[in-house]
Amino acid sequence: MQELRCSTAPGWPREREAIRSRSFRRPGGGSSTWSSAYRHRQPWNKRLQTQKIDGPDFQGIGCEFTVAALSLSVRKTGFYRLLGIDPGPKVVLRRRAFGYGGPISVRRVISFHAVPAPDAGGGIAEHETDASAPDGREREAERVSVVEREPRIAVVITCFNYETYVSRAIQSVLDQNVSDCELVVIDDGSTDGSWDVIQRTGVRAYQIANGGQRSAALYGLGQTRAPFILFLDADDELLPGAIDRILQTLDADVAKVQFCLTCIDANGHVITERYPTLEAFRSQDRVVNEILLSGVYQTPPTSGNVFRRDVCEILRQCDYDRAVDGVILLIAPFMGDIVSLSETLGLYRVHGQNDSGLGRAPQAVTFERDLRRFQLRMKHLRRLVERLRPDAALIEAEQTYYFRLLDFSASLVRGSRYGAGAFIQLLRAILTEPRPWKWKIANALFFVAMFLSPMRQAQTLLAFRFSIGHRSARQLLRAASASQ
Repeated sequence: MQELRCSTAPGWPREREAIRSRSFRRPGGGSSTWSSAYRHRQPWNKRLQTQKIDGPDFQGIGCEFTVAALSLSVRKTGFYRLLGIDPGPKVVLRRRAFGYGGPISVRRVISFHAVPAPDAGGGIAEHETDASAPDGREREAERVSVVEREPRIAVVITCFNYETYVSRAIQSVLDQNVSDCELVVIDDGSTDGSWDVIQRTGVRAYQIANGGQRSAALYGLGQTRAPFILFLDADDELLPGAIDRILQTLDADVAKVQFCLTCIDANGHVITERYPTLEAFRSQDRVVNEILLSGVYQTPPTSGNVFRRDVCEILRQCDYDRAVDGVILLIAPFMGDIVSLSETLGLYRVHGQNDSGLGRAPQAVTFERDLRRFQLRMKHLRRLVERLRPDAALIEAEQTYYFRLLDFSASLVRGSRYGAGAFIQLLRAILTEPRPWKWKIANALFFVAMFLSPMRQAQTLLAFRFSIGHRSARQLLRAASASQ
């Protein structure tokens, strides 16, 4: 059996919809159930319809198809196509004309899910309806509705063993109370109680085999339909009004929106109000030029970014990376405008288990991993830039300040003295960074101090350099003297 059906999005105001259902016989036998929804407050009485079909109308498909919302219109041409199917098989379904004024064409598919049929495997079902039970058709009609407007933003929460925090992340999205936002939670094979916590919230959620953050994010991407995506880590939260503020900035030319986060500890105590401290601007060339010169630009962690869907699709190419905030951060400016907000719209939790290493003493293994990641990301970025801007000259990874910083830090944490030649290259990278001269001079002096200090004192200064929160000159001197 093949089936198409609609269901009300969570929280959608049902009082604004009027549902009616009727049955008819189509040529060639079999029956169909139609459900029509008329939306109030419209200048015209636009009809939105969904259909359930049994029999051979759809060819070569061995699954049921659950579509969250359809916009159908009567056409007088040929056949009808089901468009926009994503994720799942890239299928074009064709239906023969069957009266009712001619063939039916699907204009818009808001979402697609495949569920197992008797002769096919795999897939996940969101909603189930027993139309064969007494009054099943009426109950189905009660549940069937149509969302006239597609969501503008999707929040995908990825979770791995964050049972302590994930419910707070979910609630922070639900509290936004924005109809233009869809939410999906992906449990990346957690081994603690995360999945039980997620299920108790009642939100749309999926549990998959553990594959890392990127794999979970891509699965979530496939379960959403909005043109912009916010990947929210399960230990982070959105502040009230965040989605509304983000929606004000979105248009087709925007590739990424970024905003400040407030750093908090495991217990919710504020560490620093704004991380990082971002300027407010909207630009493309400004950020592109910065990346071409330095390989990086100032950007927040994963939860402080909103990406256009086509930017997110590049994650499918990143088999070398388990993280989300990699090459898509770097390629986004080449694909559209970057909107940077100086406001704080979210909470970034530092609890000692962050993948970034924040909240822990500097570790050589973390620096070495980040070095390898950066080289692979820059290699991938170069291929992408060559296609988008063939004339652009991207700096080599090993020449960037970021690479030299990580290399110097890894050496220091291992207890090895950095070579004089390599240190000169670090200073050169600092002085050629596209930053103000005040920043260049301060950083050059700081690294000279670390280079000349005894190993223990240099390691203390390095830990101070990577600490978060307010850092003053007095704290720096206190840290240096404590290590003597």
